[in-house]
Amino acid sequence: MPENAGSDRIRNFIIVGLLAATTAFAAFHEGFFPLLTSHFMAFLLMGVGFSFWLAAGISSRRLVSLILSIFMIEYFKETIGVRSGFWSYNGNPGQFNFGIWSWVLAGLTTYTLATRLAIPRLKKLGIAMPGWLNAALLSVIFASMLFSMGPYRDGAEPMFYIFYVMLFSGVLYASFRIEGSVFIGLVLMAWVASNSSEYMGAVASDLWTFTHNPDYPPIFLLFFCWPLEILAQYSLSAYLAGEPLNQYS
Repeated sequence: MPENAGSDRIRNFIIVGLLAATTAFAAFHEGFFPLLTSHFMAFLLMGVGFSFWLAAGISSRRLVSLILSIFMIEYFKETIGVRSGFWSYNGNPGQFNFGIWSWVLAGLTTYTLATRLAIPRLKKLGIAMPGWLNAALLSVIFASMLFSMGPYRDGAEPMFYIFYVMLFSGVLYASFRIEGSVFIGLVLMAWVASNSSEYMGAVASDLWTFTHNPDYPPIFLLFFCWPLEILAQYSLSAYLAGEPLNQYS
């Protein structure tokens, strides 16, 4: 990941600071502050720190595109999940923007881990896959999501399937153009971020509750929904910023 210009870096730091402030305000306004454990607060601060690290190495256009892409996709996903009864938020009734802003920090953290740590190491190992293999692995992830929903399938509304088919279709198109090391790095770090953040928020802090999984977040969400969303956000942000898919690999 090439370092950006000084002006972009300063602008990016201001953007990340505003993102952190917005997340904190949402937590206060929506009644989540009493539920914030010291562990989750430390987790959020770590996300802010990773976001600053990411901000030091990308253009302001790409950073803003990432934030917009994550927020937009997660707004639809969270709304669908709450309406379908997959999970519920435990702040003020009907309010969950704090969850979405927290997801933005988690998404930026995922991209930091992928582009700063995972992808460079995969490149050194000579990890290279043709586009059709990326597409094949993506298809396995999508099919596994559908088959691993378990009791959540009963509450799934048509909009849930429409949403993920749209994500799958967009990422499938991009997968033929993404380098194998970038694709694998994003998927691996999505798994790391999903397990840690969903467990911390739902089980360790009780900020949100999974209807059928009180002890650990559902597998279909952690290992299949998250990679689809992360890959979609990465690809969409590159398109919005007018930058190549592999530029920050």
